[in-house]
Amino acid sequence: HSEGLACLALCDRFELGVDIEFNRSVADEGIEQFFSRAEQDQMSRLEGEEWRKAFFRCWTRKEAFVKARGEGLSLPLDRFDVSLGPDEPAQLLRLEGESQAPAQWTIIDFTLQTGFTGAIALAAKGEKLRLVVEEQVMASNGLFC
Repeated sequence: HSEGLACLALCDRFELGVDIEFNRSVADEGIEQFFSRAEQDQMSRLEGEEWRKAFFRCWTRKEAFVKARGEGLSLPLDRFDVSLGPDEPAQLLRLEGESQAPAQWTIIDFTLQTGFTGAIALAAKGEKLRLVVEEQVMASNGLFC
């Protein structure tokens, strides 16, 4: 769902995961299978463009987190909560059975191009981090330009 855009995130100190999504049209039915009860409740208070933006903030944060944990979708997406409000910092709010997890994980939002939402999740254990985004164009033969 990234319209051909790819993202590579590297870190030699922490487990990390990254996700990017093109901000396409999405239907509100079906979020109950992907979002936790708390996230669904928050989404139910939003409409239109704010709902769509919150959907992609939530989705990319959740995807980055499960990728960082190395569990993929074997970690049920309703087992943890991430922030999704427009004025809330990106963060893990709850992980079922792991009360210390929110303090152990850092989530950072980023934008590669207009119309895309991205998030990185790192097991940084509260350390201060700095995100450096470098854009490069990859030619169809796989070489960087």
